[in-house]
Amino acid sequence: MARRADHSREQLKALAIKTTQEFITEHGVAALSARKITGKMGYTIGTLYQVFADVDDLLLHVNAETLDGLRAHIETQRAASPQQGALRLRQLASLYVEYTNQHPQLWQALLHYRWAEDKQPPVWYQEKVSGLLGIVEKVLQEQVTTDVSRHARILWAGLQGISTLYSNRKFAVTGGGSLSDLVEAFVMTYVQGMRS
Repeated sequence: MARRADHSREQLKALAIKTTQEFITEHGVAALSARKITGKMGYTIGTLYQVFADVDDLLLHVNAETLDGLRAHIETQRAASPQQGALRLRQLASLYVEYTNQHPQLWQALLHYRWAEDKQPPVWYQEKVSGLLGIVEKVLQEQVTTDVSRHARILWAGLQGISTLYSNRKFAVTGGGSLSDLVEAFVMTYVQGMRS
């Protein structure tokens, strides 16, 4: 087993996050435990707890990496294929769903993370979420001038609902159409509603 001195604190942190991402991708978040992660890392549980407060703290950092991945995906794809007007909003929605479907287990880990009732998300984590919503808000400002923040959150929630239902094959029984058709219909209908 590796000794603690083999990696710096920052290296251990990165190793634990990467190992946890790989574990969740393969087994899902429900199977996650500190013992399984440290076993794959070649370290003891005590070493993990010198870097993270607990497994929830580790999972929070994994979720932050997932948010960073989504943001990078959006920014890269938007730069490669810029759109105008309402098409920009549709593009954002498509990129969101595309990323969440490319990383379903990691996205489920993010969605199923529950904050303890006596805890608030750390400021650094809130900033990551706000940064993503800020991208949506900026695009929405081209469409509406009021309640932009609220509209961004409703769109985010609606897209997540469509994406989750689709990935769980809940639309299959109703013949709801392709995922891209559902996303486009939702976004365009919502935009029309905002304007009226």
